[in-house]
Amino acid sequence: MELEQRLTLLTHKFMEMINEAEYLFGEREKQWYFVGIEFKEDGPYIMYYPNHKISIVLSNGCSHNFVAFPQLYYQLSHETCHLLYPTGKADANVLNEGISTYFSKIFLEKEFPNSKYAIEEIQKSSYFEAYSLVEKLINYDSDAIKKIRKISPNISEVSKDQLLSLELGLEIHEIEKLIEKFKYT
Repeated sequence: MELEQRLTLLTHKFMEMINEAEYLFGEREKQWYFVGIEFKEDGPYIMYYPNHKISIVLSNGCSHNFVAFPQLYYQLSHETCHLLYPTGKADANVLNEGISTYFSKIFLEKEFPNSKYAIEEIQKSSYFEAYSLVEKLINYDSDAIKKIRKISPNISEVSKDQLLSLELGLEIHEIEKLIEKFKYT
């Protein structure tokens, strides 16, 4: 596949991801200007630039096989979901990372229906608990994330009282876990 075809495919997949993420979880914050996708050795993450510019950084390994490489779509869908509620700094809570991980799983299941790649990657990562809590939340109320974002657009700043007020079917200890800062390991 030629470079131009790969870039076109990547652009189309990104547009599909952002549209689906907004449909499921609400519109992205419009004050941030998305400038593109980068590949770096230390990816994946969101890169914040001056003047509210933002990019997605993926790991270098993802740049080698655009067509049938689950890790590319896993990373891109996860980071795309973070574009919905950027903060300008690395301060995600468990809820924030859980939503992005949940989205990665459902997007990969759609792209690679016979693959267990996403859930296998999640189960062996530090993201599994965050994913499990968000999955429970969404299974209880499919619009839970939209409801949370309505009262707290910055998902990483939602409070325990705000979550409790929504009656989302979670135990208090689960709500307390969701608002903790995520520990990257």
